[in-house]
Amino acid sequence: MKLIAVTNRSLCENEKDFFSRIEILADTLKRGDRIMLREPEMSVADYTALAQKCQLICHDTPVKLLLHIHFETAKQLKLSRVHLPMALMRVGIPVGYSCSASVHSPEEAAEAQKLGADFVIAGHVFATDCKKGLPPRGLAFIRAVRDNVSIPVYGIGGITPENARSVLEAGADGVCVMSRFMTCSDLEDEIRAFQNA
Repeated sequence: MKLIAVTNRSLCENEKDFFSRIEILADTLKRGDRIMLREPEMSVADYTALAQKCQLICHDTPVKLLLHIHFETAKQLKLSRVHLPMALMRVGIPVGYSCSASVHSPEEAAEAQKLGADFVIAGHVFATDCKKGLPPRGLAFIRAVRDNVSIPVYGIGGITPENARSVLEAGADGVCVMSRFMTCSDLEDEIRAFQNA
């Protein structure tokens, strides 16, 4: 199972806990898996400083660091991949970069592919505290997205080791996990549970 770990520092106990989790993710995730550094509240300068530390942690591991929105940081760190919301995807991909996109409908997924996205993250699949009050889109949504694109699809939102396989069976190539990886008491065991799902 392909995994993308999405960061959220505000869910961690403190900075030490956050970097400890990044280290465990880098050591335990497999080749082709990614850590998406998604910290939208940070200034560009602070985000770049954080990304530099995370890049050092991921160095010499098979895990790729995926930046979120910040092309300036990507240029400084010599990283070529950035994840974007659709609003920024529509602005265009700068020369020399590859981008993935967050989508919330099969039509957006098809649009993202046409705009050059090399994969899409589709959600939210199941109920999640990150989207309180918003009904989940369910597995039928993943099937519809899969039917609309030929690029890889990752499901996001309320995904657990218990329901992850159903997301793959619906057509996803992998899943994204945020809250569980940022808050669980034994991160290595949690990653293994997803890998064995």
